[in-house]
Amino acid sequence: MVLFALGVLKLIGLGQEIKFFTFPDPLLSFLNNWQTSLGSALLEIGLALFLWFGWSEKWKLLTLTGTTLVFLAYRFGLYWIDYAGDCTCYGSLLGWLPDWTEPWVRASFSGLLLGMTAGCVWFNTSPRRQA
Repeated sequence: MVLFALGVLKLIGLGQEIKFFTFPDPLLSFLNNWQTSLGSALLEIGLALFLWFGWSEKWKLLTLTGTTLVFLAYRFGLYWIDYAGDCTCYGSLLGWLPDWTEPWVRASFSGLLLGMTAGCVWFNTSPRRQA
């Protein structure tokens, strides 16, 4: 539900004319921030739909794990190049909120991403119990 809502909010935010969207992505320099945000939004919506309507619990878990690892690798890449700007994963969210909320939003998103990654890795590696 959260993934779907975030994806839809990103799509809504893409309709705004924000200068940030015209800049090249810091890691994927062949794309601009608008294109990266669009890809992220579509990935989140597609993943949410797959998690709701998918057929196999194993594939749902593996797909979720892969997606979280991609997002985590992107965030790590931004950290690695010492990028000080906003991550395109936020879309235009930080532009809508007051400045004092920025550290809280960043910490919340980072905590959610790390928690999802840790949970996915744990579920993928833990022994299964037979009923």
